[in-house]
Amino acid sequence: MTESSFLEFMHWIAESANLAICISDRSGSILWKSKDFIKFIKADTAESSHSSGFKIITSENTYTLKGIFDIFQTWETKELTGHFAFQDWQSHSALFKFYKIKTDWTSSIKMLTLVGAPNPAISEIIDVILDHTNDAIIASDEHFEIKIWNKGAERMYGYTAALAQGKIGKELMETQFVGMSRDEAIKKLIETGNLRVETIQKTSNGEKINVEVNTLAIYDENKKIRGFVSVNRDITERKKAEQRLAESERRFRHLAENAADLIYRFDLLPFPHFSYVSPSAEKIIGYTPQEHYNDPSLGFKIVHPEDRHLLSQIMNLKTKEISQPLVLRWRHKDGRIIYTEQHNTPIIDEEGQLIAIEGIARDVTRQKRLEQELLISKRLLEDAALIGNFGGWNYDIESHSFTWSPQLFLIYEIPPIREEKGIEVMRKIYPEGALEELLKLFEKAIKEGQRFSIETEINTWRGNRKWVRIIGEPITDEGKITRIAGTVQDITQHKQSEEKLKESRRKLRQLYQKTQTMLEDERKKISHELHDELGQLLTIISLDLSTVSKKTRSTEIRSLTGQMKSAIELAVDIVRRVSSELHPPLLDQLGLVPALQWLLSQISKRTKIKIKAILPELFEIPFEYPHSIHIFRIVQESFTNILRHSGATEASLIMKKVNNQLYLTIEDNGKGFNLDEVEESIHAGITGMYDRADIMGGILQIDSSPGKGTIVHLEIPI
Repeated sequence: MTESSFLEFMHWIAESANLAICISDRSGSILWKSKDFIKFIKADTAESSHSSGFKIITSENTYTLKGIFDIFQTWETKELTGHFAFQDWQSHSALFKFYKIKTDWTSSIKMLTLVGAPNPAISEIIDVILDHTNDAIIASDEHFEIKIWNKGAERMYGYTAALAQGKIGKELMETQFVGMSRDEAIKKLIETGNLRVETIQKTSNGEKINVEVNTLAIYDENKKIRGFVSVNRDITERKKAEQRLAESERRFRHLAENAADLIYRFDLLPFPHFSYVSPSAEKIIGYTPQEHYNDPSLGFKIVHPEDRHLLSQIMNLKTKEISQPLVLRWRHKDGRIIYTEQHNTPIIDEEGQLIAIEGIARDVTRQKRLEQELLISKRLLEDAALIGNFGGWNYDIESHSFTWSPQLFLIYEIPPIREEKGIEVMRKIYPEGALEELLKLFEKAIKEGQRFSIETEINTWRGNRKWVRIIGEPITDEGKITRIAGTVQDITQHKQSEEKLKESRRKLRQLYQKTQTMLEDERKKISHELHDELGQLLTIISLDLSTVSKKTRSTEIRSLTGQMKSAIELAVDIVRRVSSELHPPLLDQLGLVPALQWLLSQISKRTKIKIKAILPELFEIPFEYPHSIHIFRIVQESFTNILRHSGATEASLIMKKVNNQLYLTIEDNGKGFNLDEVEESIHAGITGMYDRADIMGGILQIDSSPGKGTIVHLEIPI
């Protein structure tokens, strides 16, 4: 073997066995280094012929190659494990094995070059490589008879060197070539001088292993093949890992192909382009994966103009910034605006360069629309709160803390710069009694889950008096009351208007009472005049007609006076009736109960309605009770409506006195009516009944519906 062929063989062995080999002399100068060694410690600095920058760092010390050489003069060991560093390069973990070569390298090469004699150094170097590589190194002659079978081959196949040497390779190992036949493999090896192929081989125990075979043909000076050297590597675990990876990729692709989210990879090298886009892209933004592959700039074309700078900045951002979630707007193929939330992962190569971006885009259009609607609703609510003059609050039961809306600060007149909230500040605003009542409502709401509402007067932070209405609603979470939410509304103007209305009603009631008193007085006066004066006059006329009738002998005159007396008697009845209706004389003479008895008897005489009456004893109601006329009028109006509109056949009047309260109930079995659709004539009478009850400080209730009769209930204090 010539020096050049030997060195070529050394490079091939180093490359095939994945070794970095370096040979140095006694001074530490590098005599020869393999290509992998050059790449291993950086080619631009490893070209130096001296190894002064090369250091071995162990757990105990740091050595140069010269230092290692000196150590090996006294140590028997041939191996040293540690880290290596070359000049300023970052250190890498590695296992270093150093071997002493007894024969002088330079002299051996020179002797080989000049004499061509056998070289002990070459033989020793080859033995070192054969014995200390993990791969199987097998050498055979041109007939494939095994000559060299290293320790790596013994470990891989289970056959000893003594057993293997002298055997034909195919006889020792059952081999199946992947992708070609054995004959095709041999033909290619002979034609090219080199063969790298994957095989499935059987070991001594019958186990099948995946083996990567790298074979080199050895030629003599006449370019004739004299043998073969093969470096075989067990790649069974790698193949299993590749299968697992392939299965994982298959599952990932299946997941990606069926995921609702858009999954993508955008490669920046060798030129920007999409290497993968999931099918969901068409559903989300309307463009198919193929359209993305055909046009790498499609994303920049369809992104919203206002978001285009964000997309551009991704390419120039740092790794940490790329990983931050990002929301972008896109124009769908049909023109719609779509929102997506992007989660990107930067892909960095060994040099620290950004080479690709992988990411997931989720369609959040509906979410964004809801957020916009929620924002609009929030603004509307704030406007409504401002217009309605109410503020919101939330009380967290666990932390005993309040959260107030800005409007509530305005109602309480607390300066915005203050952050005081809760019970303590409420003690300064709410009167003691009102606050205690409010806290009891809080406790009840927490225990019983009941909604509450209360109106109270407060003193604001600035000392102004206000009326507020507080409403609270218990809020549950998984069946447990966790907080109370509600509102505080400033009802000061409402209360002022209410007080004005009450005052107006009071004055109106006084005016009505005065008017009714004057009216009753006038009716009473007219009634007395009709009864006393007109009644007496008609009686005198009737007596005079009787005298004329007795003294005359004319039959005609007697007949005429008789007719006139009958007419006068009718007139007297009408006067009495009208007088009683204007003001019942029994009311002044005997009191309320007899007056009511008389009223019911008169109704019974004129109608066929069966009336049942239960009235208190005379002494139970004071004779001069001031409101007797109003009670009488309410009963009179009620029975007038029964006679005119109800069509009833039965009616009842029940009046009883309990303690200092008088209860009166009038009920009929008539056709009833709808209170909201009452006729104007009836409405006026009912309004008068309510007004009279109001004058007495009582309560009047009317219950009626079509087909169910009518009940009038009056309750007044005596």
